[in-house]
Amino acid sequence: MKLGIALGGGGAKGYAHIGVLKTFTKLGIEFDVISGTSIGALVGAVYASGNLDKLEEIATKFSTVDIPLLLSPTISKQGFFSGKRMGEFLKEIISESNIEELPKSYSAVCVDLNKSQIVTLTKGNLVSAVRASISIPGIFTPIKSGKQLLVDGGVLEPVPVEAARNMGADIVIAVDLLSKSKNYNDLQDATIIDIIQKTSIATQQELTKFRMQLHPPDLVIEPDISDLGILDFKNGKKVIKIGEAEVKKMIPQIKKLIGN
Repeated sequence: MKLGIALGGGGAKGYAHIGVLKTFTKLGIEFDVISGTSIGALVGAVYASGNLDKLEEIATKFSTVDIPLLLSPTISKQGFFSGKRMGEFLKEIISESNIEELPKSYSAVCVDLNKSQIVTLTKGNLVSAVRASISIPGIFTPIKSGKQLLVDGGVLEPVPVEAARNMGADIVIAVDLLSKSKNYNDLQDATIIDIIQKTSIATQQELTKFRMQLHPPDLVIEPDISDLGILDFKNGKKVIKIGEAEVKKMIPQIKKLIGN
């Protein structure tokens, strides 16, 4: 029996994935199949590479002030930032091997803008795959791969359950970071960032519901990080603990599901 996990997108909320995976490891549960979208692709790649502790160390020290250090402004029609520095950062925390060389089955989910299709990357350079999956349209320049123009997987697949199934997972546990995000009642004094975040979250919440009806997971973990924005990168330690707590709360369901 192959156990899979589908790690959803959500920006800074993705720190919760670290806590989720850490707790499963402490419970003696390892995943055979890992699929990830956006920040889920990044954390999933680190987990599949065996470097989760290193990512946690970086996350607990990282702050909003550090974000500009990962951005490479560019003069381009396709995005404000080239992602060059982000690529260098990824090389520090992720194995520079190819996906097919990892000890676990892994995929990074992105979207090909040329065909408006979900693309599941299961082979090739790991860093390039993650870089494609986190390429927020209009912010980072897309990744060109042959005739494909690849951007953030969250555009069409916020939580990649289908990818995990297609990779052979018999049981899929999904981690949805956005289901409990706040619905702001009053945006009269909202900033541009507030409006962009709200629009993105609202769209992805509805898209996730639709996609999970088509490809239902066996269990959904929904960390309650509703009070944190997708750009709130200064609370790594807090969000990791929320991810840990959510898994601990669901231990009875998890054991019933996988028979541990």
